[in-house]
Amino acid sequence: MDPGQDISHKHQTHQPEKRDVELHDPEGKIESPSGMGNEEAPQSFTVARLWWIAGLILHTSDRLKKDNGWLIPFLVYLAITLRIVYIHAPIALITKPMHFIWNNTGIRFAQLIPEKLKLPAGATLVVAVIVIGAFASPVSQDNSRDNRAVSLFGLLVFIAALWATSMDRKRVKWHTVIVGMFLQFIVAPFVLRSGAGYDLFNFVSARARDLLGFAAQGTTFLTSGDVAKLTWFLISVLPAIIFFVALVQLLYYWGFLQWFISKSAVFFFWSMRVSGAEAVVAAASPFIGQGESAMLLKPFVAHLTQAELH
Repeated sequence: MDPGQDISHKHQTHQPEKRDVELHDPEGKIESPSGMGNEEAPQSFTVARLWWIAGLILHTSDRLKKDNGWLIPFLVYLAITLRIVYIHAPIALITKPMHFIWNNTGIRFAQLIPEKLKLPAGATLVVAVIVIGAFASPVSQDNSRDNRAVSLFGLLVFIAALWATSMDRKRVKWHTVIVGMFLQFIVAPFVLRSGAGYDLFNFVSARARDLLGFAAQGTTFLTSGDVAKLTWFLISVLPAIIFFVALVQLLYYWGFLQWFISKSAVFFFWSMRVSGAEAVVAAASPFIGQGESAMLLKPFVAHLTQAELH
């Protein structure tokens, strides 16, 4: 054996495998790769639970009871709890039963429908749901059935115009159009006609406005409060874009956006046959604006197709 190889072998750092950790650490005292030891997880879970309970007790009021003020603290508590659970338990414990149920219900039902009739049947179902939902729900002075009919007609005109101006009409993915319209109609009543949906989306929108509002504080720090109140493009719009671009670069450096886009791609490609990049921009546009949402895909622009760019 070469002496140089022997010396280099002696100085190599031994990386214990999972089996080694289980054999030499039966009590689970070695810190996990995620940075949270087995003893820290129950403590973090207890702190999150106490924070949630304290929030409900201290802020119990008429608004909390009537306006679903408990929803946001509960979702934060749920997110922390699930994160702690998934550090120590594989997510397959949940996904495998879900796949089993879906494969034995939805997949089998879809297999009963002939392939040529799946698209027309789906389109008919979505149109029926939209029409019944639009004209059967209660009306108001500013939301009459005539106004709803005009909106539905305008929607059809938009879809027809986009189809007519397409470069290749045969390649239009009607599956994406049908599922997208169906999801939009499902989300709209949840947001507009339920207190929980309104509170949830209003919370997300408010946090997005607060995030972009930090740009105005930066302008105030560099100039003055009077200058930050001006409605000029260079003062009110451009600083927010610069701030958001810098934040996006940090999130890419930390790997958060890559993780988020990859997770979104799995769901949206399964349901709508679209990429994660398209889904992220579409989902972020209502909250942060179309200009800022496009910045989320800067590293992926070179890999996007013409349809995704448009």
